[in-house]
Amino acid sequence: MFRHQVDLHGSRRYQAALSQGADPSTELLKRTGLKVNVKLNKGDEKERRFNVPYEMRAYLGEGKRLIAIDYRGKTVYRIYNPKLRTCKVPNWFGEVGEEVEILVRGITLSDLLQDINERWGLPLKLRMRRDEKVSMILEGKEVVADIVKIGWGGDERPYVEITIPDYLGLKHILWFKYDYETEPCLGMVIRGKKIRSRKVLSIRYEKRVDVVAIVYDIGGGRKSTHVIYLSEVPGIRIFNSGLFETEGEKVGTGWLPYELLKGTDWGSTEEKGMLGHRIAKAILENEGFSGVKIDNSVKNHWNRNDETVYYIFDASGTKNEEFMGFEIKLTTESERGMLSNLNNEDTKNELLKGIRIWNNVAKKHGLPITKRGAVISIYVDVGSGYFCFKARWLNAS
Repeated sequence: MFRHQVDLHGSRRYQAALSQGADPSTELLKRTGLKVNVKLNKGDEKERRFNVPYEMRAYLGEGKRLIAIDYRGKTVYRIYNPKLRTCKVPNWFGEVGEEVEILVRGITLSDLLQDINERWGLPLKLRMRRDEKVSMILEGKEVVADIVKIGWGGDERPYVEITIPDYLGLKHILWFKYDYETEPCLGMVIRGKKIRSRKVLSIRYEKRVDVVAIVYDIGGGRKSTHVIYLSEVPGIRIFNSGLFETEGEKVGTGWLPYELLKGTDWGSTEEKGMLGHRIAKAILENEGFSGVKIDNSVKNHWNRNDETVYYIFDASGTKNEEFMGFEIKLTTESERGMLSNLNNEDTKNELLKGIRIWNNVAKKHGLPITKRGAVISIYVDVGSGYFCFKARWLNAS
């Protein structure tokens, strides 16, 4: 948008207009910008200041407005205040006392959003709407947001801040800004006891659950995920199973509903265990198992004389007239941890022990014998609600 600017300040047309008493703030100048020479003065550590010349004041007018200053192929955005006689720019503009030529443009918020679209590597586009809201286009999905604020951040840099409402009406804040080296930065504000700003590393749209997932930096080389549920996710969703995949790296995947993601105490071993059993139930039912039962005691507390006999296994069910038992493991650490649990010998032995106990009880009480079972290992990303899983099948000894 800003790659082909016209140098009006040095043109005959501009000089002729000024000599005839024309106002420098004509519509032609508003569209193309004004080139002026300014002398750099000392500012703060990373800043330079210059006195705003008459031509620039006349061009920009009386009110506060968003401006762009082009220099050396880069663009700096500022909020121009006509009450201030100086303007700040980054120190890379030049040395103190140096005179430089800059192109000043009075721009609109739509211009700024378009420049964000052109410069960023993130998979999103921002568009102004006629109702003065913003459309965030992410992987073909239009997310409507409200403009909350345009102005200076606490670090003296201009930004535009938007809020995105989720299906519950909760508002999630994103801000778009430029640092002193004019590198674009997408940030997120997390509302808790304090409002914290975090730099966003990536953002994606999960079409199957209508969720925006935002990965952000939490410092120390670590990252976390924040999610915006645009629609309600009805129960635990399974995208692809892979339960009977015995070879290769294929894993099953799925997504948790908001109430499970936010309602689970992730520090509680018992609650995580119960969630693992509920995910396993969804996996088995998705695979066509009937009579699926899970251990609601979470500790395999069972009695051979009632329904709790099924608690011998973490989960069990029947498919194609074959009864099978399952040992469930859930981790929130990493997919590597999921695979480690899958191949753990103690976990394997727990399942084989359960199969032996079940078959002994089954023979006495007329229950179906099981010839095989599986360890189902699950990894849940507690920031987003995404999970994946893999199974290891074992035959009864």
